[in-house]
Amino acid sequence: MNILPFEVTFADENDFIAYYSDNPQRVNSRTVDLLGQPFLSLFNQDEQEAISQILRDLHQGAADHYEQWFPQNKQTIYNNFYAVRDEDGTFLGTLQFTGDITRIQGLRGIRTVFNAGKSDR
Repeated sequence: MNILPFEVTFADENDFIAYYSDNPQRVNSRTVDLLGQPFLSLFNQDEQEAISQILRDLHQGAADHYEQWFPQNKQTIYNNFYAVRDEDGTFLGTLQFTGDITRIQGLRGIRTVFNAGKSDR
């Protein structure tokens, strides 16, 4: 998971951080001392009310996914929250997926395995 070009953070069913990928190009820094901390602690005070609502919706089944994108430090950040559920629909936690989409944001046309060249970051 640490070599993927995006980052993942998982909070358990009680909204405590249980896992994070530790790739070197993280948009949001994470350290081992965050494990077991409230998921809300990852967000600024002014964001916490909106994130709390997202978490409530994911818990209650009012939503299964939220996505957002925004500028940050000369990048365009794509941020997603997914409800993780078992086969019976029981809420198991929240998966946050975050990546820098700056490079791909303006892509146009078609690029396939037949016309693709080397892609450098």
